[in-house]
Amino acid sequence: MQRYTKAFHNELIHFITSIQWGVKPSVSIEDGLLAMQITEASMASLQSGKVVHL
Repeated sequence: MQRYTKAFHNELIHFITSIQWGVKPSVSIEDGLLAMQITEASMASLQSGKVVHL
């Protein structure tokens, strides 16, 4: 995770700035939901050894 430190930092700063200025973040709740679905499908595929469709 070390290589993602700067990216995570930038995401956090963007999120905080969005709240402070009342600006819509560049990433939506739908983007976050899709990322979670992809992660869960990846884990299920890894455990089962089968393709998991979204």
